[in-house]
Amino acid sequence: MRNDGEVSTPPQTGNDELVDRIRSLESLLQRHINTQASESPEKQALQTPSTVSSSALSANDQFTHLGSWSSQPTSPESTSRLPYNTGTLRVSETGYVQFLPRSSQWTSVLANPSVQASLEVVTAGVDDEVGGFPFEDTPAAARSVLLAILPPKQQCDQLIDVYFRVFSPLFHILLDPTFQEEYKRFQEDADSTSLSWLALLFVVISVAVTALDDDDSLLKDLGRGNTVSGNIKTLTARYRGAAMKCLAADGVLWRHNIKTLQALVLLTYAINHSHGRTWVLLGLTYNVALALGCHVDPENFDLNPIQCEERRRCWAGLMLLYTIQNTSLGNMDPQRLQHQVRLPADVNDVDIHPDGIRSPSVGPTQMSYILFKFRLYNISARICQYIFGTSEPSRAVVRALDHEITLEQQAWDDKYLADSREEALPVHHFVHLNILYGYSHQLFLLLHRPFFTRSLAHTSYQDSMESRNRCISSARALLDIHQMLCETPHFAPYKWFNAGLGSFHAFHAAVVLSVVLMDPQDQPQHNNIRSTLENTLSRFESLAYRSSICEKAAPVLRFLLMTAANMERDINHTTLHQSQPFLTPESNIPQQSSTLNWEDSGQMDALFDRLQPAQWLNPAGMAWGEWEVMMAGNNGNSMQS
Repeated sequence: MRNDGEVSTPPQTGNDELVDRIRSLESLLQRHINTQASESPEKQALQTPSTVSSSALSANDQFTHLGSWSSQPTSPESTSRLPYNTGTLRVSETGYVQFLPRSSQWTSVLANPSVQASLEVVTAGVDDEVGGFPFEDTPAAARSVLLAILPPKQQCDQLIDVYFRVFSPLFHILLDPTFQEEYKRFQEDADSTSLSWLALLFVVISVAVTALDDDDSLLKDLGRGNTVSGNIKTLTARYRGAAMKCLAADGVLWRHNIKTLQALVLLTYAINHSHGRTWVLLGLTYNVALALGCHVDPENFDLNPIQCEERRRCWAGLMLLYTIQNTSLGNMDPQRLQHQVRLPADVNDVDIHPDGIRSPSVGPTQMSYILFKFRLYNISARICQYIFGTSEPSRAVVRALDHEITLEQQAWDDKYLADSREEALPVHHFVHLNILYGYSHQLFLLLHRPFFTRSLAHTSYQDSMESRNRCISSARALLDIHQMLCETPHFAPYKWFNAGLGSFHAFHAAVVLSVVLMDPQDQPQHNNIRSTLENTLSRFESLAYRSSICEKAAPVLRFLLMTAANMERDINHTTLHQSQPFLTPESNIPQQSSTLNWEDSGQMDALFDRLQPAQWLNPAGMAWGEWEVMMAGNNGNSMQS
């Protein structure tokens, strides 16, 4: 019997006991980690859960053994360190890859407190049979059926050549020598090709179709239609659909490898460039990348340089796509993009070898463009954070971002034009440089838009005129680039870009100059802008058969030119006895006697709405229907008057 005066020690609770057990397990795990870290690579190789045969995978997919993450930073620039043994890669004999995070490995530790078993053996095999969900009613296509969709060998060879000559330099995700070697093996034995690589092949040829010249016989032979645009739509839909059938037959929701990810990244980029909606596909691609462990710098695994660069290129391309998508939706979601993965090396494919990476020669490489674009999109994301913010960005912020874009332009010149005196810049690098400049001018227009719009209302005159001048110069530069890429014979293979995103940016520039045309600084500026816009309209009309953007933009630009001409006529009529219908050169202040009242004009209010930055982030966000309403309303008013 207990004495009430005595203080007894309470028994240990279940929670306390559990905490002690967890501490013991952590201690055992740490000793295991220290032991594993001190072992030789040969011994570690014997502890991997599966062995990959050299015949089952290509040279770039072979994993000699599956290493863990390292606690050492991957580069001197790294600011945070990754915990040791945070996760491992696991590869099946048929080439599927699975990333196992450390959190999923506690089950094996709890089941075996002595930690004698390898930490890699924690889940079911990568090659476990998957069910038909969610495609149970649609049986997977047979390999023979999928192979039959491919064009004949000669035409397939031509399309692959177009891809690597024209498209690949703009979005350099694949290593050219690797793909060419795999394609050679495919031609020798198509039946043994993996479905994921076959999906990649279909994506490559679907992209190549968009870069074919108008008079290329391949378009008519394969598409069998009467129009260029119709054949392009038919063929891209056919080969993209085949790629998705390959991935579905391969069980893309359950099993993946680097070829799966390459196919998805390229497919998303291609659809994005043709103004399709890719949000759901991009989400699938992102999660496949996570399942493969691509959100972890590959140097933390025991992979060779070729494998590391393949993963870094996929991840960098995916982050580019996510940045584009998020900015177009006005949703930055910055936390999701924060991962410790180094950018791909700025080298040519021939410099990458299984035993190391050679330093490239001076000048641009195959990766320079996408790396510069990566930096430019980061600036774009920050610009969008300000222009979509709850308050108007300060003038200091606008100037700082403007200066940052200018520094990027200087870096491009240093990279691309450093040796131009000794050797002519290759065509594709020249195109890259101009596309970079075009996008930088697009960013200038977005950045200065709030102050440019204010300049039209003649308020806050000094700052707004600075932004007005920047918008005018950037708009002119954009239209010059569009004209050069459109009319120079050497750049004909890049017509697909100029007819797509290039024309969208040119339309943005044309609308800005159209507004300036309605309120010019002087007569010479008016005449120069009108001539520029008339030439732009001619280009839009000439590209309309191939470009849905130009087809929609041409009527709008024609309407704006007509509106500006009518306004000029009215102003000149009411100011017949005035010496200066625009601005007085002495004061550079607008004449208030003009009948053009910007604040009271309902038409200009509607045009201001069309100038909102959200409309100009990408073609998918453009409210084309509102332009049609605006033009229809103006025609109705003209008839009534």
